[in-house]
Amino acid sequence: MRKLQNVLLIIIIALSIFLHFHGLSAQEFLGDDAAPMLLMDRMWDSVPLKDPRFLAYPFLFYNEPFRSIFSGTLLHFFGPDRIVLRLPSIIFGLLTLYLLIRIFKKEGVTPWLIILSIASYSLSPLIINDRSGGGDAQTRFLFLFTGYLLWQADKHSSIRDLRLSLIAWSIGMITMLDTIVILPVMIAIFWRKKSIIDKKMLYQIFATILFFVIFFSSWLILPYLAYKSGFQNYYDNRGLFYYFSRAGKSGSEISFDSIKALVSNTSILFALWITGAFLFAFKVKKFLLISLMGASAWIAVIFLNHSSSHVVMYVGLFFFQTVLVTDYALKRFPAIRLPLIILLICIIATNSLNLFTNYFTQKIDCLPTSVFRIYKAHGRNPSQRPCESSAIK
Repeated sequence: MRKLQNVLLIIIIALSIFLHFHGLSAQEFLGDDAAPMLLMDRMWDSVPLKDPRFLAYPFLFYNEPFRSIFSGTLLHFFGPDRIVLRLPSIIFGLLTLYLLIRIFKKEGVTPWLIILSIASYSLSPLIINDRSGGGDAQTRFLFLFTGYLLWQADKHSSIRDLRLSLIAWSIGMITMLDTIVILPVMIAIFWRKKSIIDKKMLYQIFATILFFVIFFSSWLILPYLAYKSGFQNYYDNRGLFYYFSRAGKSGSEISFDSIKALVSNTSILFALWITGAFLFAFKVKKFLLISLMGASAWIAVIFLNHSSSHVVMYVGLFFFQTVLVTDYALKRFPAIRLPLIILLICIIATNSLNLFTNYFTQKIDCLPTSVFRIYKAHGRNPSQRPCESSAIK
């Protein structure tokens, strides 16, 4: 069975790789992904122009400073190649798939459940998100990796997993701020495991705190200095000021747009499966820690972060929890085997249908301003006209 499992997983991964690259050269960049790429491109201008002021460029806008550090760097050196610039995101998307398989095998998940669940994940519209040039796929991988390391550190009192989790979380934080939602659980675990924290770990924690004090101070001060020097006409929607204003507006509001985004990036059945497993997990003591991580993410997307698409950053962790909980229920209640197989086959079908009917067939009539600027800055002729209503904020 193990040999057959590996063969089927290799086929699924191969199909996923093919779909990640299928028609990629004809898919235009998205505005939300192109804008941070353009900012990284401008940052690299500091080298040929010998002007260190360009290093501040990523901090001056509302995007996370290093959200597209890999794609933006490739843009600077290779130009707006639609395949090359997507490679980092695709690699992180496939790494997430590989990590999930490794986790499920290590945790002893039922072999056929691994096959069907991985097929449901890898044949979903999440592929389209992986094909973007932004930091979504990287953040999704780092968030899942951080969550799993924290779970392992808590179970096995592993100082190595604590160290790695802090590194993965830090890299995720400078990629996208969505990673911050796991911080309360991280602090709680570090406090619970304080007896195993040695001097090297204390130095790492201190260095991390110092780094983020400098990082966030720069993100706060540089936009204001740019405003005072006349480089920008305003600063209240730049850098961290942008997030402060959003937090102030969102605190008393509830938005379920993220649930709609989860459905559009997977399917209704997939979203119901994740939701059901999330609720059931609170009844199982060994899944309490993962449940708290998931709860932090849901609180953020429903009450704080009303950018609905940001829910995809947490899908890897949601899916990790869902499969482990499903395997637990399957082993405890064997009678659900046949209904579960039917459900998973239906999820695979609906995810695939959503992928092919709603995403691979999409057409665009105009280019966001940030995409248009990328082409013009690198001496390329844009494929469409710019959208008049779009702009880099």
